[in-house]
Amino acid sequence: MQSESCRLENLYLGYCAITDEGLQALAEGAANHCKHLDLTGNDSITASGLKYLSTSMQSEGCLLENLYLSYMGIGDDGAEVLARGLIGNKSLICLPLNVDVENEEEIAITPAGWSAFSTALCDTSSVNNTYLSNHTIQEF
Repeated sequence: MQSESCRLENLYLGYCAITDEGLQALAEGAANHCKHLDLTGNDSITASGLKYLSTSMQSEGCLLENLYLSYMGIGDDGAEVLARGLIGNKSLICLPLNVDVENEEEIAITPAGWSAFSTALCDTSSVNNTYLSNHTIQEF
């Protein structure tokens, strides 16, 4: 996927037991070559693994429009990491983070995690931060 001639637009890897190390290997190529990346249900990915994806999302070459991370239980740590990836991102429009409400063990995002997303989407602390805020996300 690191080749310039790669034309893969959709990559479905839902419920494939991908780990943080697997996401590290995948992140840059997927973000720079795919429009749709589905990692739904890969609950072994933690905030540490999401850092690789977040870094790739910040690159100028990021093409991701849809990033599906539902049923992963990313929690507040994962939300904060993803929110950092949204700052300056100009391509992502859809980021579903659904959780299984019947599974009480799944780690949900609390108001602290949602606050990180809020800041990334509209940071009014300075003119530059407002400019860098993500203005493309249309759906969570």
